[in-house]
Amino acid sequence: MTRKVSLTLAFLFSFLSYGVSQCSNSSIEATGDSSFCSSASGNLNILINTTIPNNPTYVWSPSTGLSNSTIKSPTYSVTSTTSYTVKVTIKDNYNWINNGDFEQGNTGFTSGHGPGTGGTWGLLSSAGTYAVSTNPQATHTNFASCSDHTPGAGNNRMMVVNGSPTANVNVWCQSVPVNPNTNYRLVLWGTSVVSSSPAILRFRINGTMVGNSLTLSSPTCTWQKLTVNWNSGNATNANICIRNQNTSGAGNDFAIDDIQFKEDCVFRDTVVISVGDGFQKMVDTSICSGETYFAAGQLQSASGIYIDTLSTGGSCDSLLITNLTVVDHSLDLGNDSSYCVGDSVLLDANLPNSTYLWNDNSTLATNLAVSSGTYMVTVTSQEGCQKTDSVSLTFNPQPQVDLGQDTSYCSGDSITLNAFNPQATYSWQDNSTQAELIATASNLYSVTVTSLEGCEKSDEVNLTFYAVP
Repeated sequence: MTRKVSLTLAFLFSFLSYGVSQCSNSSIEATGDSSFCSSASGNLNILINTTIPNNPTYVWSPSTGLSNSTIKSPTYSVTSTTSYTVKVTIKDNYNWINNGDFEQGNTGFTSGHGPGTGGTWGLLSSAGTYAVSTNPQATHTNFASCSDHTPGAGNNRMMVVNGSPTANVNVWCQSVPVNPNTNYRLVLWGTSVVSSSPAILRFRINGTMVGNSLTLSSPTCTWQKLTVNWNSGNATNANICIRNQNTSGAGNDFAIDDIQFKEDCVFRDTVVISVGDGFQKMVDTSICSGETYFAAGQLQSASGIYIDTLSTGGSCDSLLITNLTVVDHSLDLGNDSSYCVGDSVLLDANLPNSTYLWNDNSTLATNLAVSSGTYMVTVTSQEGCQKTDSVSLTFNPQPQVDLGQDTSYCSGDSITLNAFNPQATYSWQDNSTQAELIATASNLYSVTVTSLEGCEKSDEVNLTFYAVP
């Protein structure tokens, strides 16, 4: 049985922008499906179609009855029908990081540090600055003279950093698209260029620190490797950053090179060893969430493999194996909410490979709400499963505020400025909070009126009081 990795929209975009992962061009087929009347023994095997040169790893489950569950072709010995699922992992060589070796120079990444501006000791005289160079000593006379991590390849460049004494500053960042629920490997090479107070480097993805940190050794020009494994979960984009957790103002100077972000290609397939003299049939089917399917002697509502044993009256039974998939797309337009007139709310019902029908007959994945009402959408997936959700939005009116035109008066006059709105609060320029303000002197008078629903409106007027001759 052959299984291939399907590409998400995020990866289709990434192929156009960055390159092609070999995961999409690879597949496996687990072989050894067999039927026996009583006890069974034999070999399982995997046919692998890939251009990736790295050696795969294998995990068969369950391990019961297998000679070794972590090799390509284990032997089995069972006395009852058993389904074996194999997980094959191949480490792809494609690097999703653009210019991770800095051979293209100062491009393809962002940094919370600023480019070096020069000074007494050279380009990186100031803390919190960086440069892309072939030799750290060329950027600061006190830095060691080091070659990059892979000398002789390309332009031999690296990123050299005069460490910042400020906490939580990103040394290097780059965003790349990712495939959801996929394992990735992050690799970074770093070295101290000054022996005192070595840097402490750690990866940060989508705002969260991941993996262990790497404390660089004091000996300079000694390249060290930091490797972190990361699963993308529901993410379709990874904002990858490197942070230095050492904030010492003395020393704390380093270089980084050869940053890598590579995918682990994961494939699964199943082999069924049937023990019995009857027939065996595999059925693949799907239902929508909330529906049921009769298998394994009862109505099923969860994804899984269900086996029906059919008695033939002989010494063995026949098997009907159902591979059931429950299609369950989540849809949530959010909670009922209130806004102010003039605001707009983008309602997003986007689900991959689906069609949409809103209660205003629009058929886009999104709907821009600007007025009060109930917004409802029905989403139909490619499998024909439907989900409906609605949300009530209220757009409250803004307060009415008009202090009038800029005007001149005579000294001794008094003018009452009125900003009254029912159940509103007021904030004048002199911090008074009444609905009215009596003006007796030249000034720019301003007020902010906040309605009971939290909508704000402001106005101002410039009044001039001239002295009486």
